[in-house]
Amino acid sequence: MKNKIICIYCMGDYGLETYFKLLEKGVKADFFADRDSGKHGYALDGLFCKSYEELLQEDREQVILIVAIKKPETLISHFRQKGFPDVYDKETAVELLAGDKQPMKKEPLRKIAQIEQMKLEIQELLYKNGKAMPGEMQEILQDYEIRHAAIKR
Repeated sequence: MKNKIICIYCMGDYGLETYFKLLEKGVKADFFADRDSGKHGYALDGLFCKSYEELLQEDREQVILIVAIKKPETLISHFRQKGFPDVYDKETAVELLAGDKQPMKKEPLRKIAQIEQMKLEIQELLYKNGKAMPGEMQEILQDYEIRHAAIKR
């Protein structure tokens, strides 16, 4: 699976969770893809979200596709029928891709600026086009703000 492109399909809560789990394990995704046209082109930590059609233009043999939704079975089957051989649910993908990688060293106090920047990018992404932030994401951001305030004290 070396030298393959990693795509997280669906840039919702599960997609973001998958992205951060992979990052924690030292694995960097290459891009997101989603059918929701409101998410296309948005960047998170330097990654862009491609459309379903753009995903289908990728070299299918070179893409590891992670379907990051609650019940991924139907989409996994769909993408395999479309010719993508490496399609996985989020749990399986994290396990496979993290395999022999060393977990990233967690240094929260040194990464505050990076977390602040990512928070702003996520908020911008979620508020773009007047869309309200999903409840779970709002709770995550509120939890972050509480923790960040405690660290500053």
